[in-house]
Amino acid sequence: MREKIFSGLSRAQDPGFDIFSIIDTYALKQTNLEAFQKAGLTGDGIKLGIIDGGFAFADTAARLQHVITSHHLGETRNFLNDSRDIFNEASAIGDFHGSIVWHLTGGRDAKGGNMMGPATEATYYLASADEPEHESRDEEQNWIKALEWLQANEVRVVNSSLTYSTGYDDPAENYLPEQMDGKTTKVTRTASEAAEKGIILVVAAGNEGEDEEWQIIAAPADTENVITVGAADREGLKAGMSAVGSGFTPYVKPDVACYGFSGTSTTAPVITGMIACMLQKDPGLSPARVKDILVRSSDLYPFPNNYLGYGIPDARKILAIMNGQRIIYNAKEILAKEEYSMNGIASDNPSIRLFHKIDVYKVSSQELYVPSEGSLTIKRPSAEITRTTIAGKDFVREVVWQ
Repeated sequence: MREKIFSGLSRAQDPGFDIFSIIDTYALKQTNLEAFQKAGLTGDGIKLGIIDGGFAFADTAARLQHVITSHHLGETRNFLNDSRDIFNEASAIGDFHGSIVWHLTGGRDAKGGNMMGPATEATYYLASADEPEHESRDEEQNWIKALEWLQANEVRVVNSSLTYSTGYDDPAENYLPEQMDGKTTKVTRTASEAAEKGIILVVAAGNEGEDEEWQIIAAPADTENVITVGAADREGLKAGMSAVGSGFTPYVKPDVACYGFSGTSTTAPVITGMIACMLQKDPGLSPARVKDILVRSSDLYPFPNNYLGYGIPDARKILAIMNGQRIIYNAKEILAKEEYSMNGIASDNPSIRLFHKIDVYKVSSQELYVPSEGSLTIKRPSAEITRTTIAGKDFVREVVWQ
């Protein structure tokens, strides 16, 4: 299952229509992806897999022609109907969700050559495994078959915007929130086993953040062994729709986040593309090492939460870590009673993010705070709030309320 980014269009309706013209690439700026581009990191030589719904229009999309004409399209497979081409809109039932994801992973502006996704020169393996018109647990088996196929093709990093929780045609097949524990569902166990064998699996957190009956991330994003990606807004706060970590696992989820214009399906591909670039620089990176570098480059490190994980990764810091440079973190834990003040905030911090938490990870509320003349004073919102993370452009403070 995955959110519908766009729907109802066909190639016949408008042969000149370029669906990628409406993609917002702010996530590339937010994660400082130009650092990879300057370093010549484009995912070249790395096999990258995408498990998704349909890839309609992708074969003729202007912003993906660099992949197709340079022979960087590996293999494709339709696990819904093996005899049909994944690029055929009839077989995809007008579904081009996978096309959008592919673009965000490695698309390029056809006019100026600018990257629209980080991994512009990766070799892509595409698997269509989701039926947009019907939802059943049978689709989970398609997902598992797709992952096994990618493993057989020695794909290094895999993006999945497909997650499984509720919304099945038969309500009896719906999962319960407590089953998102990192070990119950078959897709979660399969994902975990794949990571142990060396596949780096990046999974969208899901878009249930505003669903009062669910809210939490879904399988297979719930296993510790995958990299789960949430969605942030332009200010770096959690986007409303982005699903949150459950709070009942011994590890924090999501792992990282970045800006997403239409849900977590548009954030996971950016992180997947970044990882392909990291693998180009060091092909020997293990899944655990990749995650470690990502979280240590992120802007909330070392104070994660169940909204954004460790926050938004920074390509500049990733390169520094991979080059063996020492990273000096302006991060401190502060003990305070009912009020905390901070002075000397640099002028390039027009607003500060506050995450009020009821325990080490679980956020109760978030807000933007505008400093006054380089200083701020915050008060403990309520007795249930035990911690408040204060995140600026170049610092993080974890206030522990006494």
